Amino acid sequence: MRPKHVVMAGVLLAGLLTGVALATPGSGATSTLLSAGTFATRAHARQSANADAQIVDVAFGPGGHTGWHSHPGTEVVTVKSGAVTLKQVRDGR
Repeated sequence: MRPKHVVMAGVLLAGLLTGVALATPGSGATSTLLSAGTFATRAHARQSANADAQIVDVAFGPGGHTGWHSHPGTEVVTVKSGAVTLKQVRDGR
């Protein structure tokens, strides 16, 4: 590997590890990846070209939760049945 690639790999690895360390574990939720791809050009959502997109089916059992986590971009959610509560923290409140 060239030095530039080693640095980039280190930065990406550090970012992944930091993301994992800052999240909390979930319970009673299972997710299945249905589709994944990359936008080649800007779409209607607020994102740039080369943004990754995923369609994921998440099933929650009673009292299930994903744990605290964040996403780097826009999220769109539909609920097939039941109800989902979204808790957000902004500016530490």
